[in-house]
Amino acid sequence: MIVDVAASSAVSSPPPKADANAPRSHGAVFALACLTLAAILGYSLLLALVRIYQVDEAQNVFMARQSALGQYARYFNNGYLFLLGPFAWLMRDAETSAEMFWRARCLFWVLYLANLVLVPFAAGVPWRSRRFVYATLLLASLGPLLDYGIEVRHDNLMLLLLLSYWSVLRRYRGPPLLGWAVLGVLVTLLQFAAFKSFLYWLPLSLAVLVFPPPNLRASLLGRAAAWCVGLLMALGCVRLLYGNAGAWQAYVEGVRIAFRFSGNAERFAPYNAFLRVLLQSPVVCLGFVVLALRTARELGQRRFAALSWDGSLPELGLCALSTAAFLSNPAPYPYNLLHWLPFFALWLLRAIELHGAHWLLPRALPGRARLAVLVVLGCLHFSAFAYFAERHLSFRNERQRLLMTTAEALTDARTDRVFDASGLIAARESIGYQFFLHSLVMRQFKEGELRQRLLEAAPAVVLRNYRTDWMRPEEQNFLMRHYVLLSDDCLVLGGVSPPAGGPFQSLRSGRYSVRLLGQRGGELRVNGQLLQSPAIVELPRGAVQIGTPSEVRAQIAWLGPSLTRIPVLPKADHLALFVNWY
Repeated sequence: MIVDVAASSAVSSPPPKADANAPRSHGAVFALACLTLAAILGYSLLLALVRIYQVDEAQNVFMARQSALGQYARYFNNGYLFLLGPFAWLMRDAETSAEMFWRARCLFWVLYLANLVLVPFAAGVPWRSRRFVYATLLLASLGPLLDYGIEVRHDNLMLLLLLSYWSVLRRYRGPPLLGWAVLGVLVTLLQFAAFKSFLYWLPLSLAVLVFPPPNLRASLLGRAAAWCVGLLMALGCVRLLYGNAGAWQAYVEGVRIAFRFSGNAERFAPYNAFLRVLLQSPVVCLGFVVLALRTARELGQRRFAALSWDGSLPELGLCALSTAAFLSNPAPYPYNLLHWLPFFALWLLRAIELHGAHWLLPRALPGRARLAVLVVLGCLHFSAFAYFAERHLSFRNERQRLLMTTAEALTDARTDRVFDASGLIAARESIGYQFFLHSLVMRQFKEGELRQRLLEAAPAVVLRNYRTDWMRPEEQNFLMRHYVLLSDDCLVLGGVSPPAGGPFQSLRSGRYSVRLLGQRGGELRVNGQLLQSPAIVELPRGAVQIGTPSEVRAQIAWLGPSLTRIPVLPKADHLALFVNWY
């Protein structure tokens, strides 16, 4: 009877209020996390489409375009693996530079998504769990990953392959020897994806061969042999791919140049890059510090017993390796954070997966206080992320796309050239093999060599930016004598005659606009032919005689194959065409 009454009472009494609200509150938090993640991913896609293009991206798109056309000897091409395959295929039938950049950014946005997912996967977070969504949200809200993860860089493919390598070490459950063969394949792909990748895969491979994870246990001879088999098979396939594409010599030359210039690169300290992480993700940096203290305490207590694959110490070793590689880089630009910050996040997520997020907080805090601290820290983290993420909207690519359209309207794709020192106008030919300018490249040019190339190629359009400012005074003077400013960042072939006319040296035959300056209409002469200003004339290459009324000058400007008047461009500063590291 007592049992019946107790059972009846238990059935009729309502559950505790905390238990009733807990599932609902967890569901609300998860829904909020999903919405926030969707918003960040949507914002990243928007940035991929509208954010300003960097000079390295322009160079990569230009090289991918030339790879698609098989022109490996015509222009410099480092031949990295990411320039082949889908990237080159997307460039093949694109007709305009704007379309090429749009396709390239979309492709690398997909790569960005893959890297966001791979970090928690490699950390061991179950991919069908809510924790996986929270972990992906943490990765997506790391400022440097948003800054550079959507850019057209080989660094993003290199990160994908490194994370895949670690995923095999942590998540692979098949035959061990097959796993070692897969690791060998990834090593080959890494080296062809980026020259600097050996700083990562070489020490990492040696370490895991000596201290293999439990899921890849095999004899030392067996795992080394399987690793070599995978490496050599992948090397053979990649060599065939390069041979069929005609890109092998370009890759060899790219490696040779990388070796030659690696010791001569401009050197500076990594403080700027590390400061960027501290400002954009201060809460995560605090988490790294707390995790390091916890790990040190664990090492002090367990000593050698802590050195196993069961905990998060292997991820700590990966962080140490990435830090050493980062510091060894003579020019640690902020985009190199792509090979540093994700591995620290991987270490953090691995520790949270093993111990829970509350493990990072002081044990003296009661449960509700810990929850409150996590909420406050979360608000601070996302506030810092939103503050720095918003700045990208002030740096858009409208001006770059306008110049792409203008340069292409002023030129014929088959006969005319454009020089922009970067490869921004990927749909047009450039002045020669060295289509871009770089601080290291500038040292190669002998005095007068670049001016001679400009004279011989006679690009119809020149886009000025900070890289063209590196040219010598004689080259700058050459541009001012033989080109007309449509704006501070856009020049076309042409010039201004002396008062009452005089000789004009045409560097390229084609359609030009000739008009009197300072007056509407009026008569002028071109090679003796009487015309009304403004006039459209076909000028040959060489000397042209211009006649104007007394004290009046005439402007001669390239019109290209089909335009009927000189384009009018809004004012702009040529130093704003590319803005690096803002």
